[in-house]
Amino acid sequence: MDKDTKKSLNEILARVRQGDEESISHLYKLISPTIRYIALKYFKNESEADDLVQDFWADIKKYANGFLLHKNGYGYLCKVMNRLAINKCKKINRENNRNDGFVNYLEIENYESKDELDAVVLIDDINKAILKLSKLQQIIIQETYFEDKTIRQIAKDLGISKSQVGREKIEAIDILKTELSKKGWDKNDI
Repeated sequence: MDKDTKKSLNEILARVRQGDEESISHLYKLISPTIRYIALKYFKNESEADDLVQDFWADIKKYANGFLLHKNGYGYLCKVMNRLAINKCKKINRENNRNDGFVNYLEIENYESKDELDAVVLIDDINKAILKLSKLQQIIIQETYFEDKTIRQIAKDLGISKSQVGREKIEAIDILKTELSKKGWDKNDI
């Protein structure tokens, strides 16, 4: 977006702030493709993205009132849309209770040799121990050890702080060690 268009956008935002309904149409023409693009970046499902875009335009007067006139209106509106998308993603995660994200990577089919039988017993014990974890801890363990993600990546995926991921991971490991030691596995080897 060129400098003149950005300046024009700031003026339009000022008019929307003053209650000029016609200015909303001008604003829509200037920035609607960008707003929809941002929504589609977060939601591959077009209907969810379009719902979010509609929510954005429904509250445009509120956003215009929050805009400082000496700032970059384009950047401000893009940031508002990004924030809305992130919040909606967090809400969806909470509603799904973070349960859908856990995949049991430890399932192993029929083994015949003794070594493989020992591995099956260990994996079965690990599966049972993992079930003792909260859904959040299960996902953190999965993403850490099976998907090789960093704490920062996990925090971003789950929409929580890095420190919370770290605390949950430590607690989950303690629970796993305790549960496996109850099954006879050496706690120091786990």
